[in-house]
Amino acid sequence: MQGDKPLKNTRHELFCQARVKGKTEEEAYKAAGYQTTTQNAAYVGASYLLRNPNIQDRIAFLQGKGTDKHQAEVEELKDFFSEVMNNKENKLADRLKAAELKGKMLGTFTTNTRISGGDGGAVILKWKQPK
Repeated sequence: MQGDKPLKNTRHELFCQARVKGKTEEEAYKAAGYQTTTQNAAYVGASYLLRNPNIQDRIAFLQGKGTDKHQAEVEELKDFFSEVMNNKENKLADRLKAAELKGKMLGTFTTNTRISGGDGGAVILKWKQPK
């Protein structure tokens, strides 16, 4: 399986591990030991690394490592909520709460948020192009 062995380049391996732990590209780049003078330089360096197929494979492997355990926990929670919901001896409030939590966990419910600018007008977004 590709990506199952640590990368030979230590900095590349540290970069992959930092990304999997949730660091941004720039943070992972710096955590791997790369020195930059600007945030933009870190972004460019990280982008370069992320185009490397070996790094892509390693990150994909590391991200998938815990999925079996996570999936088992999700199934356990679904079963628990179903049990609480279907048990007529439980209080109605508990049964409804279990149904609500199971629905949220499964993504059944969505929350819509409306954002508007000053006086209810449009929100204006401005982007700065990297130099």
